[in-house]
Amino acid sequence: MQHPIVDNRSESIFEGEIDPMKLSVFNPVLAGQPFAEAMKYLADSGVQAVEIGCGGFPGKAHCDPAELLNDDNKLDAFKQVLRQNHLEICALSTHG
Repeated sequence: MQHPIVDNRSESIFEGEIDPMKLSVFNPVLAGQPFAEAMKYLADSGVQAVEIGCGGFPGKAHCDPAELLNDDNKLDAFKQVLRQNHLEICALSTHG
């Protein structure tokens, strides 16, 4: 579902081409919500991609790399939530 405010297009500086631009959110701002609820909220708000915190200052509330890499079922469930909400990962974030 596309949010009515989000156009998904931006004018290119090259010969009037239209290039897609995706709205993305840094997901640790929703770390207090379960992953599925947070992703549904973002998708319903018109977001198309997420930068997911996976350690360091951003935390790993929604993405614990060690857990996902060692449990195929948890990794599949993680990816399924993104698929169901038509969200892409634009970055995995760990710093600090």
